[in-house]
Amino acid sequence: MTKDVINFKPEDSLATVAKTFIEEKISAGPVVGEDNRVVGIISESDLMGVLEYHEDLGSELLTLVPGYGGRWSFQRSFEEVDEWLQRVEEGKVKDEMTKKVFTVNPEDDVAKIEEAMVLRKVNQVPVVDEEGKLVGIVARADLIRARS
Repeated sequence: MTKDVINFKPEDSLATVAKTFIEEKISAGPVVGEDNRVVGIISESDLMGVLEYHEDLGSELLTLVPGYGGRWSFQRSFEEVDEWLQRVEEGKVKDEMTKKVFTVNPEDDVAKIEEAMVLRKVNQVPVVDEEGKLVGIVARADLIRARS
């Protein structure tokens, strides 16, 4: 378990999250309220969801182009890219975070945590105390180290 956890607040900007992910070389972080209770988790997948095609942008912004290896793919227009950047700049963690968070306790068995992470297809799990307050995070790398 990592005890010094990089975490985010619901009102943090998505741009701050993206910058932190890059600078700290992490792929997710718990979201905590003012009382340090876990209220969500924000991940690279959540940020990538902002970059997905949104119907409100209009399909006319997509152009079919020859892709890598002879495949055809859709290319996004500059207008759509600008819209994505604006969504990231103006977006808030609370709007994109995963709200139903699987958490574990410090005394939980490593094998059970590992099994739950595999079954739930999550890469990081916040560790909380009996009051739901953040005390650490378990990542896949932590489990690999525990098995070595």
